[in-house]
Amino acid sequence: MTPWKPWALTLLAAGSAVLMLCYLFVANQLVGEAGSEAGERRRWLWAPAGALVLAGAASPFAARLIPAVPPGMFAYGRMVDRWDKSIDYLFVAEGVDADVVVTNSVEGNQLFHVSGKCVASSSPIDMRIERMLGHLPAMAHAEPKTVLVVGCGAGVTAGSLLKHPTVERIVICDIEECVPRAAGAMFAEQNYGVIDDPRTEVVVDDARHFLASTTEKFDVITTDPIHPWVRGAASLYTYEFFEMCKAHLNPGGIVAQWVPLYETSERAVKCELATLLKSFPDATLWDSDTTGSGYDLTVLATADGSPLDRQQMKRAYNSNPALRASLAEVDLVTMKELLKTCVAAGPELTEYLRDAELNLDCNLRWQYLAGLSLDRYVQKDIFRALAKQRQRKPPAPLAN
Repeated sequence: MTPWKPWALTLLAAGSAVLMLCYLFVANQLVGEAGSEAGERRRWLWAPAGALVLAGAASPFAARLIPAVPPGMFAYGRMVDRWDKSIDYLFVAEGVDADVVVTNSVEGNQLFHVSGKCVASSSPIDMRIERMLGHLPAMAHAEPKTVLVVGCGAGVTAGSLLKHPTVERIVICDIEECVPRAAGAMFAEQNYGVIDDPRTEVVVDDARHFLASTTEKFDVITTDPIHPWVRGAASLYTYEFFEMCKAHLNPGGIVAQWVPLYETSERAVKCELATLLKSFPDATLWDSDTTGSGYDLTVLATADGSPLDRQQMKRAYNSNPALRASLAEVDLVTMKELLKTCVAAGPELTEYLRDAELNLDCNLRWQYLAGLSLDRYVQKDIFRALAKQRQRKPPAPLAN
């Protein structure tokens, strides 16, 4: 929040009090009876009223005595032990819907915090998932021209799409205006300057409202909301939302969805995957962890349920030096290495997900399941359980 806003609101409140008291004074003169007992009682009311006016006038000065909100609270939320740590704060903004902070880590990476959670960074493990969420769906499409990115974050996913020469329009939809502003100011190197690129349009809106109110369709939709335990985020992981995404894909369109395996449970991950596969039953799961043991997943699917064209992905890779360089920056140096990150396919998970709950608009089940798993890091166990479901190498939808 910019410095003038608290003072303006305080002065506005004090001014409102003065206007109210002026009205009471005029009313008192009109209806009061001079010398009467009632008139005397009304006159004594001016003592506390005067004190109220003085308190309102002094409030801007008294407010200076209130300590400032520590930026660590905006950055780390419930992790109170980190609030007072000596950290280099590069960007701090208190927005309407979220607080946005950019910091430097002790390892030298830039961290992007939203609502007390680190949602992106320049570290290798985060950069890889952010790039894969952009590159994989664009590679799988024969000629992507229009793209919708749900959730801006540091802008790296959206920026990856600039490396695909057929892309003409990128719509970034984020509910908080401070997020793309911070991404443009602090992560321009990592996101290839996507915020200021003429092909990019930033829409400040809730993604569900945007999709419900637009008739535009896209060749690629890549969705990476904040973790579902953050209040309200689970509505961007429901079956109804996935159906909205499907309805806004052009024929031959591709959707990509982020699935976190950290700070969650196997039951919660099953909930998201079962919900997603109800809309896109032939989706494939791709592992972004640099050690191959699971941390985040990208789920990739086609609008019509057709298998992904592995040959199309190879053609996109081989014909595009900028794409190859961008993937090499996150240690995906060859097409073979990229294809090896494919973990499993939807049809292979049928039995595994038989007992899974669905995340629906009417229950937002995943928000509560994820919330029960705060501070749990069992992602390797979850990943191993998923990898055991693979029946073919490569998975069936990549067999061509």
